Parts: sequence; C-alpha cells; structure tokens
Amino acid sequence: MSVTGTTKGVALSNANMHEKALYCFDKALSMEKDNDLIWFRQGITLFHINRLHEAVSSFDHSLRINPDNAAALNNKGVAFLF
Repeated sequence: MSVTGTTKGVALSNANMHEKALYCFDKALSMEKDNDLIWFRQGITLFHINRLHEAVSSFDHSLRINPDNAAALNNKGVAFLF
C-alpha cells in the first residue's frame, strides 16, 4: 500500500486535492513509518495548504530518517520564511 498510497497521494496533491492526498500519505505512513520520502511528500502537501507548522514537522521526520535529504532541508527552510 505504501508505494500505491504514495503514488496516489502525489497525484492527488498535484491535482490540488490536498486533503485526499494527506489521507493517502497517512495510510502509507501507517504501514511504513520509516520512509523519508512519504514524510517529505506529506510535508510538501501540507505546505501547499499553508499548514506550515505541520509541514516543518513532516520535513523533520524525513530528515531524522535520512539526514541527506537535501530537498526536505530546503523545503523546511522555505516553510520558515512564511
């Protein structure tokens, strides 16, 4: 489910269906908590709907799992600018 849920979540987020995307990411994370890319994509989606504190938290989760995730670090910094 995590790959399918993540792929569906990304597609929904790209279609501006952010709440549905978040549901997919939550489902994927319930099965694969240690996947930094799911946390990252969730953070991107939260950022798009201006839930910045939650986005930063998702980016932090991603970075704890994979400290080399430059995109998560960059987007965390961008979220702090808003």
